Amino acid sequence: MLPFLFGFQIFITILLSLVIIFQKSSSDGIVVSNAGGQMPSRSQATFISKFTILLILIFMANSLLLAKNSASEHGNDKSIIKSLENEYIHEDKVTDRTNVPKME
Repeated sequence: MLPFLFGFQIFITILLSLVIIFQKSSSDGIVVSNAGGQMPSRSQATFISKFTILLILIFMANSLLLAKNSASEHGNDKSIIKSLENEYIHEDKVTDRTNVPKME
């Protein structure tokens, strides 16, 4: 499932980039003037902005799924904080033997 999510992430990234590039800006840089048969500029701007928000939400949800599946697939279920606590506990045992006071 991880390769599918990764491929989907790349697809969403490219699509999101294209939608952002073609959005109407105040200077009308890339967007061409409204020709016959196209949507009116106001409804087009509303549709594109809503579509952009939808793509952003899909991108964020897919990113969270990728992170969760990647962590569980590689066996890194242990949190970073727990591993650091275990590391400090190990260091404290070493310092006890040398009569150095522990920091608490």
